[in-house]
Amino acid sequence: MYPLKAYLQTFLIMSKSRAEALFAWTWNTIAGVLVGSRHGLLVSEACLAIGSMFFLTFAVYVYNDLLDAHYDKSSLYKGDRPIPRKQVQPQIVKQLFYITSFIGIMGMVFVNLTSLLFAVSYYLLFWVYSWRRIYLKKRFILKELSIALAILPTGLTGYSVSQGPITADIWALYGVICLFAFLAQPSVNDSSDIKEDREAGIQTMAIRFSGKTKIQLLILATALVVLALPLFSFYWHYTSIAVWFAVCSTLIFLGLILSHKKQIEAYPVKWKFYTHGFYFIIQLGLIIGSMRLD
Repeated sequence: MYPLKAYLQTFLIMSKSRAEALFAWTWNTIAGVLVGSRHGLLVSEACLAIGSMFFLTFAVYVYNDLLDAHYDKSSLYKGDRPIPRKQVQPQIVKQLFYITSFIGIMGMVFVNLTSLLFAVSYYLLFWVYSWRRIYLKKRFILKELSIALAILPTGLTGYSVSQGPITADIWALYGVICLFAFLAQPSVNDSSDIKEDREAGIQTMAIRFSGKTKIQLLILATALVVLALPLFSFYWHYTSIAVWFAVCSTLIFLGLILSHKKQIEAYPVKWKFYTHGFYFIIQLGLIIGSMRLD
């Protein structure tokens, strides 16, 4: 048994190395809570759901790091992660995986059954994403599809905290967001990891597709958002502020893509930041719309 201080230090080190993922997936749940808040919710349950999603995300990414530790150790690009650099003890990391999995799932038990089911589906999706017998991470298209689909359970975990039903339009809304994430990945997320993925033998869409095709998919993804969001806003009777907020931000981002097409593949990290920022802004628009400000 290791001292408590060792667990806390390991938790902080592993959290720092996966800060981007921890924020992104937890933010999806926060956004879901806020969008669903129009139907009413308990703040205590909302905080419990958000905290539980944080721990579940920590667990699935730690699980991935444990399984990839041998590869990361010999990788030119991922050798700076805590486990390969021996900043942490793998045995403690493994125990933290079990501890945070338990905390995350048990936390959801005290929210409600629907949130629990969505959270567990997210957990299982990323578990098979890294599990060697299935290893979705290494399968063409399924890798990108897994990441995109994870938006659905993380968002609906938060939305289900509210007292409102998950209607067809909610499913369609998250479906559009998932489709955007799927189409945008080749030119954004995966393009910054091409060297690492090739080294690992992972055939992503970013590797298989040409630069022109990847840009076309990103344009299609953005155009889909600008066409779909006003329809959802009308159906939900969103405020006019939210409609214009979403449409204008989407058109600006689309114009940025069209005027800088040659730079996207040359500066993938920069455009990954831009696209994640756009995704964040769109969710803010949905949150503002759900508040019925006018």
